[in-house]
Amino acid sequence: MNELLLLSATELARRVRDRQVTPLEVMDAHLDRALAVNGRLNAIVNPFFDRAREAAERATADLDRRPSAPRPPLFGVPFTIKETYAVKGEPWTAGILARRTRRAERNATVVERLLAAGGIPLGTTNVPEAAMWMESVNPIHGRTSNPHDTRCTPGGSSGGEGAIIGAGASPLGLGSDIGGSIRMPAHFCGIPGHKPSAGRVPGTGHHPRPTGQVRRYAVSGPLARRVEDLELAMELLAGPDGLDDSIDAPPFQRLALDDPAAVRVHWYEHGQFESTPPMVNAVRRAVGALSDRGFRTEPWRPALLDAGLEIWFGAVQSASSERLLEILGDGRTIDPFRELALALVGRSHHTWPALATALGERVVGRGVTPKLRRNGERRHELRGEIERKLGANGVLVCPAFPRVAPRHHEPFLRPLEWISTGIFNVTELPVTCVPAGRDDRDLPTGVQIVGPPLRDDLTLAVARLVEEELGGWRPGHGLHAV
Repeated sequence: MNELLLLSATELARRVRDRQVTPLEVMDAHLDRALAVNGRLNAIVNPFFDRAREAAERATADLDRRPSAPRPPLFGVPFTIKETYAVKGEPWTAGILARRTRRAERNATVVERLLAAGGIPLGTTNVPEAAMWMESVNPIHGRTSNPHDTRCTPGGSSGGEGAIIGAGASPLGLGSDIGGSIRMPAHFCGIPGHKPSAGRVPGTGHHPRPTGQVRRYAVSGPLARRVEDLELAMELLAGPDGLDDSIDAPPFQRLALDDPAAVRVHWYEHGQFESTPPMVNAVRRAVGALSDRGFRTEPWRPALLDAGLEIWFGAVQSASSERLLEILGDGRTIDPFRELALALVGRSHHTWPALATALGERVVGRGVTPKLRRNGERRHELRGEIERKLGANGVLVCPAFPRVAPRHHEPFLRPLEWISTGIFNVTELPVTCVPAGRDDRDLPTGVQIVGPPLRDDLTLAVARLVEEELGGWRPGHGLHAV
């Protein structure tokens, strides 16, 4: 592989500023890689390749004309965008067939912020239908595969991002997360990803966009090759935009961990579902690496994890006014029974996960029962339990998922394992996913690092040290032989 494909976005930007490499050379390396792998991955579904190269040519010419001019932090660096985000003039479907002709009228806030930082978009990446499943497949663009084994899923709903970054064709990308949609693809594809604290990063220009309290659970965040890129992205993405009134957190600042002994690392190996041996080993490797760096470590598992599914569903359902039946029809209510009958003969416009969820919504209804509300309120108990244990300077290390990347369709057999990540959405806590080695099939394993409220700086700093000790993202077998 071209050396440029192994560098972080931060390092690429530094080399461009120092004139060790041109934006055009950086872009050509990534475009060549994208063209080599995307046919087998189906990760970038709306490519901007010609315009991206033209933008890189202009950036290179500007660098020649004004070599000493100040440059923004991502000047000349490519990035990719989850297709749920609006990119002005481009398709904006969220994988929903009823939106297949929809084009965005303006950029999402997070897109605008990376453009202002000098980044050059390569294209938008694939998602599940309505961004609501563990596999990135939809009736418009089809299915995305994992770069380490194309028989496996890259996860969802930011699966296209995970796949193209994990393949080395993009150094940085934009994702979103309500139940693990950044962290599952990061883990499955062997890259770092960060779910920010609630109130950090605006969701303006994301579709579907939840309303009310659910906006605190559904957050926007970055995926990247290296943890330092997540920190840079958070510096660029965080802060109010005057449109998303759920953003109320102070500015993000990265942290230098000068005294690891001041940080207590808590950890557990099994969440609500039992972890497989490779995931247990991942936790042990990460905790061992931190112990070697001088962190104090202590096993601890929140008692309320066992009620995770009830808490997540209670919190989200009792706070949401949206109906999937209308989202799938882009404002028109679909008939799930009719669509199910069509699906049985291969003629439905919807994927099976979307239909199953919509059918459940129709059968069960959207009424908020007292029990549902009580379950949702228990999120405060869980958050309090974690806060008391972590204090201001503690973190919790745990599996990113009970297993490595599943084969395609396999999530149907275990449809609820996403709660390993999802439970932390409703607590509104920051969580960084970081690679922690490989299993015996060379598939990546990753751990989550959970922090106290608004301590994104702490989870990212700890993740950076895990990455230093364990190596982080690296080319594996699979498409890296291309």
